[in-house]
Amino acid sequence: MKIKSYLQSPLFPQIKRPAKEIQAPVVVSIPHSGIFFPEEERAKYLGGVERFLMYTDLYTDELYGPAWKVGATVISSPFNRFIVDLNRFHDDYTDEVVEEADFTRKPGYYGARGVIWAIDTYGARIYKKRFSPKEVQERLFRYYFPYHAAVREELNRLHQKFGIAILIDGHSMPSRALISGRNLRADIVPGNIDHTSCDPWLTAATTQYWRKLGYTVSVNDPYAGGATTRRYGAPNEGFHSLQLELSRALYMNERSLKRSHFFEKMCDQTIQYVAAVIEKCTF
Repeated sequence: MKIKSYLQSPLFPQIKRPAKEIQAPVVVSIPHSGIFFPEEERAKYLGGVERFLMYTDLYTDELYGPAWKVGATVISSPFNRFIVDLNRFHDDYTDEVVEEADFTRKPGYYGARGVIWAIDTYGARIYKKRFSPKEVQERLFRYYFPYHAAVREELNRLHQKFGIAILIDGHSMPSRALISGRNLRADIVPGNIDHTSCDPWLTAATTQYWRKLGYTVSVNDPYAGGATTRRYGAPNEGFHSLQLELSRALYMNERSLKRSHFFEKMCDQTIQYVAAVIEKCTF
């Protein structure tokens, strides 16, 4: 499947803000839609980078991206998650991929599938050799820190203006676990770090919206939220974060990776979801 070019290095991060008259205290982050691998990075991988498409949240930039039209700020990355995974903490890696790394087990840390993945979901090695500490810091400063600086700056700006700031971290998920192929997942999975990253109304509004449309919803199962949801969720201070996973079966063929005829419908419903959240938080 051909999807643009793997060599392009476009503007990063990509930020779209709404018109001032409709601006709302909502940021939509889209960290995993990127497909681009800069040319200088490609030689470091075992095998072709095309194989990473199956782990990419394809088309989420199209599903969530137009949210700026209803009042949200949208921040996205064009780079693939196998450059750096933006939904991980910056120090989440092991000596399997970074020399002299000292991995500390903490909540929200993934180790071999951290900010620099050492292995893919099937356990296959990703890189030809390990990174030096200097090399991994260079990669983080180039591809990771600018993104999160933009997210934090936007949330702080909106919080100062409105007294509240909401982050929706927009993702997609396989309809079934990749390895076993069993256990059909719910259509929609909101993650709130076991009810700690946002006030209950945000989870309730999310659940009600999607169930009203006839979708199955499972809060925190199998995804309770990643590092982004943990990092920016502080409900007692007026910062609320929620990870939203959409089953890929709702809008694409998971084998061919092509959009299905339900794609436009899901685009409309996703943007109307963001609009519903905005209505709830600005009453």
